[in-house]
Amino acid sequence: MFTYDARNRILLAWYNVPMPFLLVHLPATMLRAILRGIVQRYGWAASHGVVLGIAMIFKQFGQRKPVSRQVYRLSRQLRKRGPAKLDAIESSLPELQLSEPVIDAE
Repeated sequence: MFTYDARNRILLAWYNVPMPFLLVHLPATMLRAILRGIVQRYGWAASHGVVLGIAMIFKQFGQRKPVSRQVYRLSRQLRKRGPAKLDAIESSLPELQLSEPVIDAE
């Protein structure tokens, strides 16, 4: 369990966190995963998960599509402060990009 938890946390950061935030976020995620494993007496399993995560990063290097900096900052704010009403954060959200045109159903 600790192996895959650590690996998945690494990959979640890799795929979603934009630069330059990734330069701090990814090493911090790796360290926290290992420390969490050590505290739970599964340090080797967590370390193995970090190695697996790093290996997957190299295998899938071109598949990274991070969220925008704006969305990342908002997600960090929500994690720190807790839930917020949509009215309070709506101005912080980017415009919705639709892949297909909207057709009015009249």
